[in-house]
Amino acid sequence: MQQTAERRKAIGRRIFGYAFVTNKAGHPLMVIGPDGHLALPGGETVGDEPAVRPAAYHLRRLGLDVRPGPLLLVDHTEAHPLGAPAGAVTFVFHCGTLTTPQERSVAVPARDPSLRGITFVNPNHWYGDMTRSQQRRFNSALESLTTGTIIGCPYLWNGIRADRASAPAGLPH
Repeated sequence: MQQTAERRKAIGRRIFGYAFVTNKAGHPLMVIGPDGHLALPGGETVGDEPAVRPAAYHLRRLGLDVRPGPLLLVDHTEAHPLGAPAGAVTFVFHCGTLTTPQERSVAVPARDPSLRGITFVNPNHWYGDMTRSQQRRFNSALESLTTGTIIGCPYLWNGIRADRASAPAGLPH
């Protein structure tokens, strides 16, 4: 359920929760939206629900009984630089690796106009069907899983890891 522009303005910030789940080859599960763009399963929260709820809900809709696990990253996106009506905070949860039977059971819900399909994307060969901020979020989540050197979850600011971004006006460098 999408919130109206008036409700978003009243809230002042949108909150999203996404699931990062892979197959045994390490390829993340992506949904294909009605516009053909790839995205992680999940979406915007409704009301004051926690960010983990849309991630879990979208996994269930795809036929997966997988519980969202540790937080891989938090991305705080400002409204004005991106032209959005309100800023957003996005949470990406690690949801594990699917077994072969789970992988085979993933399916697009019947008569769902919000999804055109699903795919497991090879991170070395995905073709950029995501926005730039989604690409950076995807790569940061993947980096969190594969490097093993990050302690805690990375905080992103407009899709860029805060430890790699220039400091915003008004904050110490």
